[in-house]
Amino acid sequence: MLKSATSFLALSLIALQVVVAQTIQKGIYLIQDTDSGKFLGIGPTPHIYPPIDTPVRLFNERDPFVQHWRVEEAKDGAVIISAAGSSPQGYNIVSKGDYVFVSAQKEPELWAVESAGQGEVQIKLPFNDKVFTSYPGSSPLDSKILLEPAQGSRNQRYRFVRLDRELYHGNRFYNQESC
Repeated sequence: MLKSATSFLALSLIALQVVVAQTIQKGIYLIQDTDSGKFLGIGPTPHIYPPIDTPVRLFNERDPFVQHWRVEEAKDGAVIISAAGSSPQGYNIVSKGDYVFVSAQKEPELWAVESAGQGEVQIKLPFNDKVFTSYPGSSPLDSKILLEPAQGSRNQRYRFVRLDRELYHGNRFYNQESC
C-alpha cells in the first residue's frame, strides 16, 4: 500500500512538472514582480560595443527602461529569456554570482518557470534552489534581482504578461493574459 502511494505521488509530481513546464510558451512578455507591481527592465546602459553585462532591475510600468522579454523553449522544459525590442542584440538573462544580469557575452542560461499558484510563477535555475528574488529599492538604480533559496515569499513571485497575441491591446500594460 505504501509503495503504491509513493509511486502515485511520484507520478503526480512528474505530471505536475510537465504541466508547469507548459505554463509558459514561446513568445514576447513583460515580467512583473507581483509583490511590488514593478516590471523587470534594463538600463540605463551605455551604447558601446560589445554591450556590457547589465543588472536586471525593477521599474515602474511607464518607465522607458521596462523591457519586453523573449521566451524561447529549450531542453527539458527549461526556457531561455532574452531582451526583445530596442535592447542590444543577444542580451540574455544570466546569473552572475547571486545577481541576475543580462549579457551578450555569456552563453544563454537555462531557466525553469514554475507555477506558484494564482497565475504567478517562480523563475529559477533548473535543478537548483535558487530563484529570482526582487528587492525594489528606493529607485530603479537601487533595485536588484538576486538568486536566493526558495522560501515562497511574495518577492519571489512573478507574472508573465503576454504581448504578442493577435488581439493585443494598444496599451502594453493591458493584462490580456498572464500565466
